[in-house]
Amino acid sequence: MLRRVSASFSAQLWSLSVSLADRVILVAILLRVWGAEAYADWATLFAMAGLISMGEMGLNIYFGNQWQRTYAQKNEAEFQRFIGISLWVYGVLGVSLAALVTGLVWFGDLASHFNFHTLNASAYITIFLLFSGAQILRIMRGSISQIYRGRGQYATGIMIDSVALSSSIFFAVTAALMGASPIVIAAIYFLNDLISGWGVMMLDLHRRFKRLRFWPLRPTLKEIKHIIDHGKWYALLQGVPIAWLQGPVLIINLIGLGGMSLVGFLLARTLVNFARQVSEMLARSVGVEVASAFHLEKKDQLASRLSIFGRFLSGLNGGIIGGLMIFGSTVIALWSGKSDIYNAWVFFWLLGPSVFIAPALPIKNVLMLGNLPRPVGLASVLQILIGLPLSYGLAQLYGAAGVAAALAIGEVIALGLFLPFIGFHHIGGGYLKYFTKCVSAFTLSCSWCALVAWLVLYILGANSFLMFIFTGALWGVFGFLPALFISTPKDIRLQIFGKIKKVGLFRIRD
Repeated sequence: MLRRVSASFSAQLWSLSVSLADRVILVAILLRVWGAEAYADWATLFAMAGLISMGEMGLNIYFGNQWQRTYAQKNEAEFQRFIGISLWVYGVLGVSLAALVTGLVWFGDLASHFNFHTLNASAYITIFLLFSGAQILRIMRGSISQIYRGRGQYATGIMIDSVALSSSIFFAVTAALMGASPIVIAAIYFLNDLISGWGVMMLDLHRRFKRLRFWPLRPTLKEIKHIIDHGKWYALLQGVPIAWLQGPVLIINLIGLGGMSLVGFLLARTLVNFARQVSEMLARSVGVEVASAFHLEKKDQLASRLSIFGRFLSGLNGGIIGGLMIFGSTVIALWSGKSDIYNAWVFFWLLGPSVFIAPALPIKNVLMLGNLPRPVGLASVLQILIGLPLSYGLAQLYGAAGVAAALAIGEVIALGLFLPFIGFHHIGGGYLKYFTKCVSAFTLSCSWCALVAWLVLYILGANSFLMFIFTGALWGVFGFLPALFISTPKDIRLQIFGKIKKVGLFRIRD
């Protein structure tokens, strides 16, 4: 299990690194080439198109679970049937979403609702259509991308999926450096998802799984009912994070805040989300492995495994958050090229909920991958009902910091308190004991990493990119790695040491 979790986590870490490179490199270049106001217009259109992803309705989770179940049960015929059903369902979905986008552009009058400072009507409509087309292609790719997870090759699927993102970074960065307009870069996104996304994945699936046939198959009414019955909660699980991610961007634009406020909020949230995504990916890797036992009704092992990994994930997340507390303003200044874009209150409210969110991550993923999406769906609804309306109200009083505060309140109540409380009724065990261990690991790791970050920054400074890399490396060696080591459960440490000893890197006394 440790080997598979490590491979899965490594693949997801690579995918996150590619995604972060997209945000860091491309955002840095676009801010310098276009300026904050033009980039804010671009980000608003990206957020609008991003909401289309809610139309995927979590079907990739449903089909991935079915493929994992049928493969574990060695039912090849049912596995193949779900491929055909998936292609048919996603084909209907893609056509429906394309019609929705067309109607929105034709009748929506976007300019009367949103504030675009640098784009005319023709430009923002063209960009929105290209972004929407890329999103629909990405959604439809969900019909086949989960086959890797179903066949026990989750890490491989992540690596193949990252090809599209890697190539989009290369072409978009190259075009931006050559002075390309927003329309050209949006067109690159669309063409890249068509060729590097669909094309590469289909070629690899045909090469890797020669016996599988990729042809749409219309489901029966009973199968459609089964998809709807199980899929409604997965739709929430898919839609809520998207609304949570894109909604605040649109709220900031709707109330008329300037480009600097929006860009500052986006950069701060990107850094905080990076810290959370590392933990989220490891939690997902663990969840994929634990879900197999869950499907086979070996539920007695869940509570002990969650306790082990919950403490580790909290320590991991706490260490990264501790570093961001100290390095955040420096990172944003170097990233954006603007020293006045950092907002301390935005950063505070975005970082704060992490101590509650980290312990909830393994619970969320086990429930999701174990075909128990209802508790996560209920928590997601609560999160949206609290966070987004409150964001709109507080934004008008406190600007971007008000949005961040509202998001923090929604996350703590829904994901930090409500979800774990309900989740442990399904999993078993004592939540209070689990939560106490996780918070202790988070607090110790966060405190140590923040202290080391402050010391290296105070002694060495970070006035240039190279100096920041050196300072960050020292923090990683003397701050983050020791904190991660202490947070790692003893039996996992022994397994790691055993593997190191086996390959003979150095001797360990028995």
